[in-house]
Order: sequence, then structure tokens, then C-alpha cells
Amino acid sequence: MRTKTSRAHGVYERAPEPNSTYCGGNLNSSLKRRALMGAGTVFAALGVIGYSASSAMADTEYYSETKATYVEYWPDGDGFRVHDNAPDGASAAVQYRLAKEEDPNRYYSTKTLVSSAGYGKSTGFVRNFPENRELDFRACSYKGGKAYACTSWTLANTSNI
Repeated sequence: MRTKTSRAHGVYERAPEPNSTYCGGNLNSSLKRRALMGAGTVFAALGVIGYSASSAMADTEYYSETKATYVEYWPDGDGFRVHDNAPDGASAAVQYRLAKEEDPNRYYSTKTLVSSAGYGKSTGFVRNFPENRELDFRACSYKGGKAYACTSWTLANTSNI
């Protein structure tokens, strides 16, 4: 079963962790940008300053969660953040598959990104996906070279739509 969950400039369920690592980018500057965009929304609602629809779309977030793993995906920059929620000795992971352009019902092979940062920590991964494509991803635990206890696939789009 596919599910799509999206929030554009809202209150996030998790605060950024100070011990987060973000491969290929600066997580703190990304989070600061998101905080400023959220503040812009408040001011726009009050009529203080203007806020464009394209700015709101740039902050779309998709997520998938198990008891042990929390995964976020942002189409703006094609970034995943994988957080390990359980002291179970397993790593946190995200599996993703990209839809083929010629047939959106078929996918390229499933890829797995593993965070070995450990319990209570996050790792970021940046990919460069083609625009306007469907992307399925799911949160998993990972141990012994295998992903297990995965969520159902979450449907996302590689563009901010």
C-alpha cells in the first residue's frame, strides 16, 4: 500500500538533533532556512509581508517511520535524513526506488542507504534524482547486510509539487 504524507511549512514533529550529520550538505543551514520560511508564513498570514506559493512548495517534506527508524525526504535538494530511534543494535536505513520515465508503473532497482551513526543520531544523504518522477521510499532497520521491519512504501515526487 502506498501512502503520501506531505507538509509544506508546518510545525515539524522532531526538533533537529545537535549530533546530526548530513552527507553532502549543511543540515543546520537547511533547518535555519526552513525556520525562516515558517516565520515568513506567519507574517504573510498577518499581511505583514508577501509569501509566494513557490516558497511554500520548496519546503515539502515526506516521511516514513517505524518504532526503530524515522526517515524524512525533501524533494528540494533530494535529501534523505535517517534517524535511529532504538537501542537495538541494528542500524537505521531507507530503501528507495525511482519510477522509470517511460513507464511510471515500473521502477529501477531498490537502493538501500544505511545510517551507522547509532542510536539517537541522524545521518543525511543527498541524491540527484531527475525532476517530476515518482519516488517510493520506506524506513527500515538494517542488520547483517539485510533490511527488515520496513514500513509500507511512501509515495513522493522528486519535484516540489
